[in-house]
Amino acid sequence: MSFWEQEVVVAEIKKSATSKYVVSAATRKGQSYVNVREWYCTKADPTFKPAKAGMAIPIKNFEELSTAMKAAAEKVKEFATP
Repeated sequence: MSFWEQEVVVAEIKKSATSKYVVSAATRKGQSYVNVREWYCTKADPTFKPAKAGMAIPIKNFEELSTAMKAAAEKVKEFATP
């Protein structure tokens, strides 16, 4: 049984050979979330599993958080520019 009542994966982003980020739209107890979670596997068990690392962002906060993340990404670009 899943933690989520409904969940649809919208993107998987490779981080390394043994880890990836999974972005999904999910619901639980009548609330909607954007779930961003790191998944991992090992050489001994190549099946990907969700790690503890991640965020379940309530949809009511998503737009504000998305704007803040874009602003942070722009600042990081400034750090890289001499």
